[in-house]
Amino acid sequence: MLLEDVKNHLDITWDDEAGDRKLSSLIESGKLYLCRTAGAELLFEGDDVDHGALILLKVYVMYARSNALDEFGKRYSDDLSALREKYQSKL
Repeated sequence: MLLEDVKNHLDITWDDEAGDRKLSSLIESGKLYLCRTAGAELLFEGDDVDHGALILLKVYVMYARSNALDEFGKRYSDDLSALREKYQSKL
């Protein structure tokens, strides 16, 4: 499950219903952001998962949770460009 995977990445080992709702919301925002950036529908779960996009999603949530999304864009601009190029070349 994606939520559990993100919680593991963030070292969240406790159960917190309100925290899980917030993380789920951040995950959905991150998925939309990354799909928009790539210009394609990305898979974050299942057999055809894009592992690069999944890593970016986990990092996105970490930055969003810290209210530092502007830093995410700056620090991961090369990775976001590579993601965009990967999917734009498939068109």
